[in-house]
Amino acid sequence: MRATGTPGILMGMHSFSPWVKKTLATLTLDEKIGQLLHPTVRPQLSAQQIRDSLPPVRLGGMFVFSGSSSDFRRTTDFLQEGEGLPLVISTDLESGAGRMIAGATAFPDLMSLAAANDETLARDLGEATAVEARAHGVHWTFGPVVDINANPANPIANTRSLGDDPELVARMATALVESLQENGVAATVKHFPGDGWDDRDQHLATSINPLSKREWELTSGVPFRKVFKAGVWTTMIGHIALPSIDPGDPSDPLGPPPAILSRKITTDFLRGELGFDGLVVSDAIQMNGSVSRVNSSYELVVKLVNAGNDVLLFCEARRDFENLKRAVANGDISETRIDEACSRVLQLKERLGFAADPSSARPALKAEEALASRSKKFSAAARSLADKALTCVRSRPVAAKLKPGSRVFVLHLRSNPEYNVDEVDALLSARGLLVDRRTEADNPFLFQAMDFSAYAAILILWTVGPTWGTSFIRPSGPWVRGPWWIRLAYPACPMIHVSFGTPYLVHDVPWAETLLNAYSPDIQTQNAVVDWLFGDLEAEGTSPVDLERPEKIRELIRREFSR
Repeated sequence: MRATGTPGILMGMHSFSPWVKKTLATLTLDEKIGQLLHPTVRPQLSAQQIRDSLPPVRLGGMFVFSGSSSDFRRTTDFLQEGEGLPLVISTDLESGAGRMIAGATAFPDLMSLAAANDETLARDLGEATAVEARAHGVHWTFGPVVDINANPANPIANTRSLGDDPELVARMATALVESLQENGVAATVKHFPGDGWDDRDQHLATSINPLSKREWELTSGVPFRKVFKAGVWTTMIGHIALPSIDPGDPSDPLGPPPAILSRKITTDFLRGELGFDGLVVSDAIQMNGSVSRVNSSYELVVKLVNAGNDVLLFCEARRDFENLKRAVANGDISETRIDEACSRVLQLKERLGFAADPSSARPALKAEEALASRSKKFSAAARSLADKALTCVRSRPVAAKLKPGSRVFVLHLRSNPEYNVDEVDALLSARGLLVDRRTEADNPFLFQAMDFSAYAAILILWTVGPTWGTSFIRPSGPWVRGPWWIRLAYPACPMIHVSFGTPYLVHDVPWAETLLNAYSPDIQTQNAVVDWLFGDLEAEGTSPVDLERPEKIRELIRREFSR
């Protein structure tokens, strides 16, 4: 195995700043390699536990998993201790800092933003995310998702995406990227070259973007080109094949290679043809979309770096530090390529302000005080987004029946109990309703014997959204029978379906008389839905996906088999 391609293609295209060049010249090869590494840490770990996981050089950065506000600040502050360059601290803040940092502002899923179709709210989301992130020592978010949700069965994009209209995706993503970066947090567009087309999960297998070059330019390429033009700082490469650019070896039983391992896609196409000159970060490198194509961790990191990935996300820091050192010594990765990738990391640190003020990388000393004056504004923006996103798919007024003292039957159907809308029950009770709660854990056959005549309404709350490693994006399982049995038992009682996840629920419950798409299980959306139920809020959102697409796909299959 030897380094291939043209090392430093970008070095010839892009002139780095004097600070980047000067800093690079001071680093040893080991220190340069350290800048490419971006492992994970859980903020609940002790300082010693974190130290034990690190290699003998300073890292370029670390990804921090979810935790409390105090744990986040303690961990990010500890990571910046010692001599050397500040670390870039990252986490997934696709829908606000509150999804990862307890107590920060949680916004609805991105599809809500597309349903609201409001660029001002996109900028509000960017500002809130960035301000709260920097206060906790976080500088880099892996969002927004700019995948086109073309396939309703895709388990990854769905409500994490901005819909299936390339122009709408591009417009909302651009406003969000600009706001994030204006407020000091690096944005990342993902997952290049575009998820949302396959029905497979990159965590399990290489997924495929099947488009021709021309088709790609008209769809997946639209948001990527526009955010590149707007100056996004980083792009995440997916475990996604794009055969129109790199068909790979026709004899390979696994099919065309994922972009993350393809120099033709990641360097020649992304950098050479599309002109992206920022940092390229891999998606998590242990996902089976790529791991299934190599025989060792050594081969994996060699292919990743030579393909054009500048940062190895979710790497094993100690192991992969040694792998990269050995690869350079063996001639499998050129030192020129290490210099190029390291320069990209240094450039990002300069953009984040670390060159001018290294201490700015640390969290705010008193985060609560720093955010107190702005948290109400951020919370109001999140609620406004939730309100404007609600989309009525099918309507049958029931608000007049919901009065204090009324009994309601509430059935929670969740693909994962961790993602729930349990607060709805408390909100309904606070309005004076008597709530009879059931979940997917209850035997649906028992509903046949129940008397529903005393209920003012039956609420079916569906929380089926994007998943990782399950390929689960539609209602399925014995618990789905519950609504059928209830409807059979007492068809006269108003039944209201609310999807707090996938917008395509109408395809699986076409008999629903009242169906609301809410897109997200966050607390602001739960409040908005309860207001809608009582007639205090109109559902004025517009579906950002074609709800007829499942039927159109079925028709394409029919035509294929009737030739």
